[in-house]
Parts: sequence; structure tokens; C-alpha cells
Amino acid sequence: MRPILWFAQTVQITTYLLFVLTIVLAVSAQDLGTRDPHAHFEKADAAMRGGNTQLAVQEYQLILSVDRHNVPALVDLGVIYFFEGKWAEAASNLNTAVTIGHSLWKPEALLGMAERRLGDVQKAQLHLA
Repeated sequence: MRPILWFAQTVQITTYLLFVLTIVLAVSAQDLGTRDPHAHFEKADAAMRGGNTQLAVQEYQLILSVDRHNVPALVDLGVIYFFEGKWAEAASNLNTAVTIGHSLWKPEALLGMAERRLGDVQKAQLHLA
């Protein structure tokens, strides 16, 4: 094979590989952007300041779809559910958060109050004692 022809083919293959790599990196960057918990926390916070708890719930659920053990998202979602009177949902999220994050006395107190409202006095007493 002649050197000039070999060089031209090498440049063409390299260009193609760089193009493919650029596309892969762009798609990966987009995927990371949608999975960035910080961005979702900011959106949820803005939604809460604007009084849009539904959007905040969606943002916290997106965080939890990526990381089911994200304690701040579990707590925030549990607090929203608590103040909306959704005791079972509040208790579920707060219980998971307290189980993972052990020394969370405020969420544990809300968990106890939610369990009390669900009628489970024994569980409530464990978390309120």
C-alpha cells in the first residue's frame, strides 16, 4: 500500500472515530444531567418556594428513582406527604430515611406522628420516645 493512500485512510478512520466518540460523550453528558440530584433538588426547592408541591414531589421522586437511599430526598418527600395528610406515604419515606440515616430526630418525630395518625400507637411511641 502506498504511504499517501495509507495516510488518507488513517485520517478518515480517525476522523470517523472522533465523530462517534463526540456523539457518545454528548449523549452521556445529557444522561448525567438528568440524573444530577443537585439539579433536581434545586428544581424541587424552587417549586416549593412557588407553592407547587406536585412539581417538588416529582423532582424528589426522580432523585429517588436513581438513588433509592438518598436520605435528604426521602426526608423532604416525607415532610411534604406529612403536611398533605398522606400519612402512609409520609411514614414510608420517613421510615426509610430514619433507618438509613439513624440520628435524624426531626424526621423520626414526624414519622412517629404519621404512624400515630395511621393508628399504630406502638410504632409511634418508639419514634416519639
